[in-house]
Amino acid sequence: MINNVKYLGAFIGFLLAFQSSAIEKSMTDKILLALIERNLPVVLHDEKSQPWDFGTYDVQIKKSGLVDLSNSTDNLQLTMPIEVVMLANVNKDFLGQRVVLACDSNFQTLTILDVSVLLNQPKSAADVKISVPVPEVFLFCDGLKLPIQPFLQQLVLDKKVEWENKLEAELQMLLKQAGI
Repeated sequence: MINNVKYLGAFIGFLLAFQSSAIEKSMTDKILLALIERNLPVVLHDEKSQPWDFGTYDVQIKKSGLVDLSNSTDNLQLTMPIEVVMLANVNKDFLGQRVVLACDSNFQTLTILDVSVLLNQPKSAADVKISVPVPEVFLFCDGLKLPIQPFLQQLVLDKKVEWENKLEAELQMLLKQAGI
C-alpha cells in the first residue's frame, strides 16, 4: 500500500508540519484526505476459519465510506465508516443433539483513529489510538438469533494493539522515508 507512492512520506510529513486549524477543510486537509483514500485498502482485516465457542467463524472488516479528517495542533483524528461481515458455522452439542447451523451477521459502525506525530528529526515518532464501538449485534442462524456483541468487543480488544502497532510502524516508515 505505502510503496505505491514514491514520495508519499515526504509529502505527508510536509502536510503534517503545516496543517491548517480552520473548521472548513483546507486545501492541505483535502490533499491529505485524497492521499489517505487512495492508499487505504478496502479490506482492513480478514480472518478465516477461526475457532470459537460455537464452531468456526470468518470475519471481514471493510471500509464502507469516505474517511473524514479533523485536526488540532497536536493530532489528527480520522473517522471512517466500516462494515463488519461475520459468517459462522455453529457445530455444537445442545441437550444431547449435534446442532450444525450456517450463520451470518452484517453491521456498520464508525471507527476513530487518533494520530499524534512528534516531528523531531531524524527520529520522529507516531502514536495511533483506535476506537471501534461495537453496537448490539446478533448472529442469525437459520431462525436462531445469537447475541455476539461481547464476542466482537473482545475480538477488538485482542486485535487493537496489533492494529495500532501496524499503523504506527507504517507512519514511522513514511516519516523515515521523508527524512523527518
